[in-house]
Amino acid sequence: MIKFMNRPGMAVNAGIALLAASVLSGLTAGAKAAPVDITDITNVSLGSGGVVNSMTVQIGGGPGTDTLLQSDLINVTLTGYTDSDNAQLTLTDGGSVPSPVASVVEDFSIDSGIANPSSATFTFNAPVVNRPGADIILVDVGGNNDALTVAIGSEDVAYIASTADYSGFAGRAFDIMQSDGGGPFTSVSDLNNATFSLASSTSSSNRNFLLIELDDFLVASGDSITALTITASEYDPMAVFGIAYTAIPEPASMTLFAAAGGLCMLRRRR
Repeated sequence: MIKFMNRPGMAVNAGIALLAASVLSGLTAGAKAAPVDITDITNVSLGSGGVVNSMTVQIGGGPGTDTLLQSDLINVTLTGYTDSDNAQLTLTDGGSVPSPVASVVEDFSIDSGIANPSSATFTFNAPVVNRPGADIILVDVGGNNDALTVAIGSEDVAYIASTADYSGFAGRAFDIMQSDGGGPFTSVSDLNNATFSLASSTSSSNRNFLLIELDDFLVASGDSITALTITASEYDPMAVFGIAYTAIPEPASMTLFAAAGGLCMLRRRR
């Protein structure tokens, strides 16, 4: 027969043990990756050269917000490019054309990109998973009437810049560069081999951030995509980001942890 000793304080110790187990269980659950149901962008923080450092995003359509760091964004590689006329780039004010030229859309900057391509295909540097809310962020420079079509798999969806989820930075100057020879351009190689000269400088255009949901392209929840193609006559892609989901601590777990700490302090004082 097993005998249990009824010693003073044993009930308190047992309570602390049970609470500690609950805390560990809660923290374990909170450590699992949780999808962020992003429904809007409320602020964008930039570094030198217009590089995106972070974004404040709205969660679940409510008042809650979260912060996406640059490390939470999946960058892209330009893998397809066509233009029937002169190729155009945008660069940070006073900047130089990068080598290779295609890297102009691979630098996290909203001041540099491709102006008015006939089409551009972007391959993500890691798969983008369809989770609740937005999965992709497109950044354009230009007017509210800039239109584009996004193709993912066999599905095409049309958008317009006036529906952007965040617009700003109209005072940021940038240069427009134009190829020295005309088109047609049929590949990224053509773009990389072109030479460019300054066409104009401007600081009058907004940067428009557009949230894209993979649900709109009939991608099943939990499935992923690796590329998209933009076709447009006026749209100027500055950046394309996939959204990577990271662990979010559960508030309940933190509350349990604080409560357990309080009980332990109480036990020590007795």
